[in-house]
Amino acid sequence: MNTETLEELLQSLESVGFGANLAGGKIYWTNASGAVVAHAECKAILSWAATNNSAMWAHAIGQFQDAEVPVLKSANYKSDYIGNINDEQAAKFAAEVAEEGGAQYIYRAPNGANGLYLAVFNFKAESMELNEDDHRRKRNSSINYIVQMIANLAEILSNKKRTAEAMSLMNHFSEALNQQISVVLKDEDLKEEAGKLQRSIATWLGMLPDKRADVLAFMKQAASKWNRMK
Repeated sequence: MNTETLEELLQSLESVGFGANLAGGKIYWTNASGAVVAHAECKAILSWAATNNSAMWAHAIGQFQDAEVPVLKSANYKSDYIGNINDEQAAKFAAEVAEEGGAQYIYRAPNGANGLYLAVFNFKAESMELNEDDHRRKRNSSINYIVQMIANLAEILSNKKRTAEAMSLMNHFSEALNQQISVVLKDEDLKEEAGKLQRSIATWLGMLPDKRADVLAFMKQAASKWNRMK
């Protein structure tokens, strides 16, 4: 079992984004116009962090425990935390647990540069109506993605030896914001702020590497501003 099988199916449905109610065990995918093209039940398996190449089993994540998020747990792994693991290895671990749990597919839900692996059940390639809570969660998911990306960049930039890496990732993030603005973000205020963030990133790149502390301060302000938009 792997993520590619589901990704290919979602591509055929012209899916460009997703929304989820993890506590309710629900996930759905949307097209460029924001219409739902597929939905399913889901359980969290594994969260992978790009900044330090580590993973945490979903059942051990305090936030998930508090929200009573449905999870899949394997008896084969005793440690809650896995260090020195890349994304490809995390996918293999998640696929093994998903198969043990009888999942139909696994899905890598992006969270900035990080990924949350979900077991997918009862997948249906059909539309459904979204309610007000769904729209709120989808908005917050978009905001959380951007906040997490800023946090990832700040963590890398805080290490002076990784400044060049951070600058490269800033360029990639700026490019990713193009898709956010044109496809993913549906609220006009979010689109406007994403455009402002792109211009800020261009300014930050011009300040580096000499004014690294100033850029980190500006990143903190940007993340705080986005969080207030929820």
